[in-house]
Amino acid sequence: MNRKTTTIIVTLAAALLFSTVGMASAVMIDGHNITFINHTYDEGTDTSTWCYNVTSGSSAALSNWIICWCNESAIAGASETYEYKNMTNPDPNMGMFGIKFTQGYGDYESRAVCFTLHGNYSEALIEVGIKEGNDNADDGKVGYGWVTGPADYIGCPECIVPELSTLALVSVGLLTLVGYFTLRRKD
Repeated sequence: MNRKTTTIIVTLAAALLFSTVGMASAVMIDGHNITFINHTYDEGTDTSTWCYNVTSGSSAALSNWIICWCNESAIAGASETYEYKNMTNPDPNMGMFGIKFTQGYGDYESRAVCFTLHGNYSEALIEVGIKEGNDNADDGKVGYGWVTGPADYIGCPECIVPELSTLALVSVGLLTLVGYFTLRRKD
């Protein structure tokens, strides 16, 4: 087998490997963890329910958290207290818009949090933010990350991060082209 054939086979194998990399099902932000549990769709009611396990760290417990979402009218409800922050009036601490869960946590407290949306949405990486400490702008820290969530590609593309596998495939494709043209020059 010549060098060019070996390079192409190795590149295709790497592309296949990277294409199997999934989305982030959990994110650790400053010692606090948000883990995507699952989402279900009910055809009868045309609603999808998204569930997360949210665990506070210590020292400054989780005060609130927000998941990026643009369509207030699509929110059917949630398992705990929430408020909607829109683009024109984002959360003053995190500067984000979306579904803000306002029930504070104790040190190391863990809860399952679910919200229901009208409609069926695919999964994508969605921005989340946390605030620790008391719920005012002068104390505590804020942090950001990405976790699997509902993708509204038309109404809310600002919240969606490209999948790692998509970015990896583009990178591998570019590296393949560079390798091909480098080998071609040597021949």
